[in-house]
Amino acid sequence: MAGQRHRRGVADPLDMAIFESDDYALPGWDTLSAHKDRLWTLKQCKKYITPSHIARLWYCDNMEAVRGWVRRWEFRKTACAIPQIAQRYQEVIRFTRGDQNLPTYTYSNLAMVYAEVMLGKRVNWDTMTAHCRSHINVDTMDISTDIDWNGGLMEYAIMNGLLRQGYVAAE
Repeated sequence: MAGQRHRRGVADPLDMAIFESDDYALPGWDTLSAHKDRLWTLKQCKKYITPSHIARLWYCDNMEAVRGWVRRWEFRKTACAIPQIAQRYQEVIRFTRGDQNLPTYTYSNLAMVYAEVMLGKRVNWDTMTAHCRSHINVDTMDISTDIDWNGGLMEYAIMNGLLRQGYVAAE
């Protein structure tokens, strides 16, 4: 069909078991080498971090909207409940795309930002992807930041009730 975009994969629906858990990521994420020079690739980030993990960082008062974001692999910029995630995502986009103002956050980029900010991992930004790779500047493995996430903010987010804000579990 002319004019239709084709996706490389099909998104899984929101996994409520992951969404309602306080698991940092899928099992095995913390067994990778802790060596400071080992950088996570996009493939590793997506192996351990699902859209359902990321969805917990957004305001969840409208669960149908959250399910839609997960289904489309993109999240609305204005609904992120963790300011460090939003700030780091903007730093990455500014570095890789210049002054483009994208309306949503994509799953691939968010998985890498989540690994950095929430899990305290270093990522290889050279493995970042885009619909059209020529539209991004990723000739470096490390993108500098002014944010101090102090080894990962996941424990802080759990302890301070920052996950699933506005979410009411079904009875």
